[in-house]
Amino acid sequence: MVYGEYVYNPELLRRIIRLEFGVEAGVLSKRIVISPLPLEEVIPGIEDLLNTEGIRFKWLHTRDPVLGKAKGNLRLELGGEPYYILFVGRGAIEATDRAWIIGHDNTVEEILFVGTAASLKEDLRPGSCNVPLYTLTVLDPSLVYAGLSEGLPVADTSLVRRVLKIGRRVGCNASSSLHASVPFFYMETRRFLEYLSSIGVYTIDMELAPILRILNSLKKKAVGLVFIEDSPLHGIEYTSEEYESIKRSIHLMKKKILPRIILEFLQSK
Repeated sequence: MVYGEYVYNPELLRRIIRLEFGVEAGVLSKRIVISPLPLEEVIPGIEDLLNTEGIRFKWLHTRDPVLGKAKGNLRLELGGEPYYILFVGRGAIEATDRAWIIGHDNTVEEILFVGTAASLKEDLRPGSCNVPLYTLTVLDPSLVYAGLSEGLPVADTSLVRRVLKIGRRVGCNASSSLHASVPFFYMETRRFLEYLSSIGVYTIDMELAPILRILNSLKKKAVGLVFIEDSPLHGIEYTSEEYESIKRSIHLMKKKILPRIILEFLQSK
């Protein structure tokens, strides 16, 4: 099997979409949301909101070993049309591969990435959101698919404005600052994080920047929203006492805010 050729064959692409995302039709929607984490982790409370709003939804099962232990992907019905919230995988390599698949579906026009991030700046606290226009990549695997001249890791300006407006309306402390994606957890030493902060980086994750490069190279409009969960240079990290004291409030904010942002994005015009 020459896997790299599958995305260029419409029938094989539909088969891949069914296998990777559990979408029976093999075709996605014009507007989708993607996440590097199982949906109940990154957007807890999504089911409660959908039930409250009377929106029909269905969990979709895939062959992915991570999603096999989770609920799966989501198919929503909005205005009689299907929309999807999809898990693309943690880490730049797996997420980039699935973004490459998504980008070849001609139905897809706009993509919102929703993930979590660490803040490198003291004034950007956990519980805030960053919707970056510009991102930096480190050891970027997306360059295998998209050369430097083919796609830049930048968000669509109109989508940045739209998501910032939605985020602020639903109560998120949302701003737009420089973001960087780092492919490996353990290269995040204090020295390296301080260097990134010194050149103006506000937040870091593992997936957003290479995904933006891929989707830009395929002429898709894309934007990322990262929810700040910790601030390792300022003592608020997963192993600290201060993090334990705010963990519950962060979770409640994520449960309240992120599902509403996602739903409003999917319903936006």
